[in-house]
Amino acid sequence: MSSDEIKALLDERALKTLCLDYGFHVDARDGKSFAKLFTSDAVLEGSGLRFDTPEALQEVPDRLNIYRKTYHLVHNLYIELNGDEAKGIVYSCSHHLKENADGALCAIAMYITYHDRYFRQSDGWKFGRRKLILEFSEEKVVTESMKVTLSRS
Repeated sequence: MSSDEIKALLDERALKTLCLDYGFHVDARDGKSFAKLFTSDAVLEGSGLRFDTPEALQEVPDRLNIYRKTYHLVHNLYIELNGDEAKGIVYSCSHHLKENADGALCAIAMYITYHDRYFRQSDGWKFGRRKLILEFSEEKVVTESMKVTLSRS
């Protein structure tokens, strides 16, 4: 395996980790760590949403406090490397648990495609642009809830 191939594998791994960390920091409601995943001039946008400053990005995880619990999963990743820049398409499913007005718990699954632009910085790969596209969602009543604590070993 050539050094270029090894470098590409390491870059792809770092970008996959970046995408996984996005969901982890949202679920952990860790706004400071979440904002560090982005370049200083990054934009995160979706339908009716736009966060384009480090301060605004830091507030994103807390916006999900309307839910009792969130659980973000990353599925397919397509990454196209080009030196210190890259493009990506990421398929994901974000689960949100909320309490309805009648007290019943409702699970909402949001199937999201992200269109990303990544940039290598001195401290690693960062999101320069992340566009969120909600493809579809589904809701169902949950009959039991387990208390789960997020931790990272």
